[in-house]
Amino acid sequence: MIMRQFNIMLMVSELKDKGTDYKDIASKAGLQPFIVTKVIKQLGNFDKKTLKEAMDYGLQLEEDFKNGRIAESVAVEMLLIKYS
Repeated sequence: MIMRQFNIMLMVSELKDKGTDYKDIASKAGLQPFIVTKVIKQLGNFDKKTLKEAMDYGLQLEEDFKNGRIAESVAVEMLLIKYS
């Protein structure tokens, strides 16, 4: 769920940077327009580089969890601590 939010934020950021309006962003991202508005507000806390790093870090944590190197709760906590 957390990774989904980072993914949505990255997608909305890229569409916004291309000059896409809110309704088109909502349509392309499969989101309601009011959610796009909320996501755009959240983007003030992250730049694209940070969002991409969060996605990479999340994928690494997921791989570590699935391979038994780390507990799921620890992985979630690590992600939250690093990006909150």
